[in-house]
Amino acid sequence: MDARLQAALDKCLRRYDVKGASVAVILPDETLWRGASDVSHGAVVQHPIRVTSLRSPNIRRYKAPQCNITPTQEFIIRKSHRLQFKVSGFKVSNSPFFNSPNTTPSSSLSGVLPPTQINSPRSIELGFRYLF
Repeated sequence: MDARLQAALDKCLRRYDVKGASVAVILPDETLWRGASDVSHGAVVQHPIRVTSLRSPNIRRYKAPQCNITPTQEFIIRKSHRLQFKVSGFKVSNSPFFNSPNTTPSSSLSGVLPPTQINSPRSIELGFRYLF
């Protein structure tokens, strides 16, 4: 099997005129084949790719961007007296966060997100300031 995979890698590199590549393939029996071919740049020989564990709990965790807004308004009461009003909204978009997907390759739930959300709710803050 190793020789066939290496031959297929070499054939693809020649066909698409690629100088070099390193590849990792997870086979159906969950073994890992690593292959390298030719050179990457100049005379640097390609080495097999380094891979991490397949069961990383934080793999592909999605975090939606947060949106916080704070509009303010200032009112002049007298020449040296002012009143400031501020409304702060945190997590305005209220985007949901889900936990990481199941990364066990042999599980029937592999790649499935859990249905529960781990996000905090939207919050609003009101503020008044009297300057004199």
